[in-house]
Amino acid sequence: MDKSHKIAGMIVLGMLALATGAQAQVYSQIGSTGTVVTGGFSYNVWGNAIFIAGSGNETRITYNVTNPRDTSSSPSWTTLEMLAVDGGSFSSTSATLTRVPRTTGSPTSTICSVITTVNGTTPRVFSCTFSSSLIDFANYYYYVRVSLTRQSLSEQPGIYAVRVF
Repeated sequence: MDKSHKIAGMIVLGMLALATGAQAQVYSQIGSTGTVVTGGFSYNVWGNAIFIAGSGNETRITYNVTNPRDTSSSPSWTTLEMLAVDGGSFSSTSATLTRVPRTTGSPTSTICSVITTVNGTTPRVFSCTFSSSLIDFANYYYYVRVSLTRQSLSEQPGIYAVRVF
């Protein structure tokens, strides 16, 4: 193999290494995989989503956020996104990215919050942004808490997915 082939091969390997390092930067969960922490039996799982149901007026769901890099470094996330529906003008769906100190467990701090702004029954994407310096898996645990609330029993807010990237 001549010198130019070796150099070309090394460049290709270097580019692959950079591309591999740039991947695994997204955390995502389907709505139905969350842990319902309040609301008891006041929710329905339909397909990939969780909806408030019954006579309840609030249901909270938690999604544990893990480091997709499998290293001690942290991803360079800057956005929390949810695919949600608020179900109507008297309901809402919100998502909050929270961090918890690893050594003490408190106080928790909110990194970013987003709430539905369109009244309707069609799922839409809602997002908020934050500084990537707030993501530090060496010192914090992270979770997304979703809250489904309503004032009218005829409305069914729901969460289809959450993503941090």
